Amino acid sequence: MEVHPPYGFSNNASDVGWIWYNGDNFTVDFLTAEAVDTFRVWSVYAGGERGATWEILSSDNGTTFTHETNFTYDTSVGGGVNDDNSTRSDYAGWYSVSFNVVGNAHRYWQVLDAGALVNHSPRSAEVQFFSQTATVPEPSSFALLSLGGIGLAIGASRRRTRASA
Repeated sequence: MEVHPPYGFSNNASDVGWIWYNGDNFTVDFLTAEAVDTFRVWSVYAGGERGATWEILSSDNGTTFTHETNFTYDTSVGGGVNDDNSTRSDYAGWYSVSFNVVGNAHRYWQVLDAGALVNHSPRSAEVQFFSQTATVPEPSSFALLSLGGIGLAIGASRRRTRASA
């Protein structure tokens, strides 16, 4: 069975996915400290602009979280990319943020909707985390700690190259 993290929706441009509202979040336990440096999410709504600020936080104990960065998840025509990094001609696709250039590793990573910028948070499907060391575990080797909204599972992807998207 293929898992499409975090709520079971596969990537599409047909507006089939999940929407977060202010305060919704999920926390991932990677079971070991990981130097996450990139986060990306797939927007499924191809028909117009949506936007929110998502905060990315880290923790070593799963209780006390530290702000790492703000991700301006604001969809635009040509702003999203396909799996092969080609630019899309609509509002759908992968949107990403890179951060943590010093490579601080933490066991727990949390993504939090800090508020809408345009209408509401973009309707989304899969999310992915990338690590500088290419050691982010496969989905079966880490645990979803908590969800601020509805949810099923969360996954991660390994970075194949260090090249910019």
